[in-house]
Amino acid sequence: ERISIEYRMHARDGSVVWVRDESARALDEEGRLLTEGLLTDITERKAAEARLQHLADHGALTDLLNRRRFLEELELEIAAARRGMRSGAAIVLDVDGFKFVNDSLGHQAGDELIRTVARTLAGRLRASDTIARLGGDEFAVLLRGASAEVADTVAGELIATLRELE
Repeated sequence: ERISIEYRMHARDGSVVWVRDESARALDEEGRLLTEGLLTDITERKAAEARLQHLADHGALTDLLNRRRFLEELELEIAAARRGMRSGAAIVLDVDGFKFVNDSLGHQAGDELIRTVARTLAGRLRASDTIARLGGDEFAVLLRGASAEVADTVAGELIATLRELE
């Protein structure tokens, strides 16, 4: 019987190393059960997989979650709310004047505006909240555990913060 498993180990220097452990049981000449195997360092592969997953879930311009990933998070939050685990709220923000910036100052200025909005919004949220760029000039925020009153307050604060950028 062969087994193959991947797991993390701590190296002597304290770093984390991913390994693939492939082993099999065998009987020696005297009938004793032995396990023989091979450990392969797969740390680079795991790092590449993590980078690919990050690219699949985040937008290149803002490094915020993309629409697809945000909708997955929203579905999980709705399921938690239905089970009575907690409340939550979603806020969708649309940046007024974005098309004008793009048309009059160019796409580079529009990209910088989007990056600035993303940094500003992300900087005002809790670590437990989720922010995403839905596309174009639309952003969404998921406030885990927030009541309607808290969501109203946070939405007002986010809008006020964005107005300070003008």
